[in-house]
Amino acid sequence: MTGLKTLLSDAVPRVVGTVSTMDALRNAAEELILPCDIVEVRLDEVDAPGSSWLAYCEAIEAKGTPVIVTIRTRQEGGKWKEDESKREKLFRAAIGKVSALDIELSSSLIEALSHEAANSNTALVCSYHDLNMTPPFDKLSDIVRRANATGAAVIKIATLVNRTDDAEVLMRLLRHHTNGTPLCVIGMGSEAVWTRLSFPAMGSCLTYGYLDRNSALGQLPCCTLVSLLRATLPAFNEGYVIRKRILEYV
Repeated sequence: MTGLKTLLSDAVPRVVGTVSTMDALRNAAEELILPCDIVEVRLDEVDAPGSSWLAYCEAIEAKGTPVIVTIRTRQEGGKWKEDESKREKLFRAAIGKVSALDIELSSSLIEALSHEAANSNTALVCSYHDLNMTPPFDKLSDIVRRANATGAAVIKIATLVNRTDDAEVLMRLLRHHTNGTPLCVIGMGSEAVWTRLSFPAMGSCLTYGYLDRNSALGQLPCCTLVSLLRATLPAFNEGYVIRKRILEYV
């Protein structure tokens, strides 16, 4: 596995391409070069994933593109309807096979799986989502502090932006984050599409686009997001070209 930590070690933001259908996951496994740095597999949206999803994830990893497995709960904007025991089983199946798992800070699974994941070189993305609003700065700072205590490799904060003040709160969160754990900050909604470009320039370690269909409010197609970042962020463009050239010969 390439490893999420390795990919984020040079402080250049990376583009995550989400897949939400089995067809898209299979296509991603078959493509030699993908228009993203990382693939996120949304198992909560994939219908009847069965067992083939894991083989596709391993095929993507084998070609040098890290995979994040996400099974998002309904409480935080996902479509997972089953109980936690089934979700835990799917996460455990992915440990050691993919680069990272995305688990919500609110879930007990992040503690239950952290030791096994660490021993298998599978990173944890500790995430928090609010689809209704952007909480005050102090609350978000406390969420980041608690997420950092889990030992996660990445902390992800995604909130709905309803007005300019909300975006300013998220920008302040980025400016004040100095604890060393990579932080991904996303503004969701039609009022915050611009944050998917500007926040990476301000230090957000990841930004998300979709490979098949959007899985979050305001999410852009992956190809569009990559093109815009390459045109506006020289460090991203340079690294992107180098990585894709290397992958051509893997």
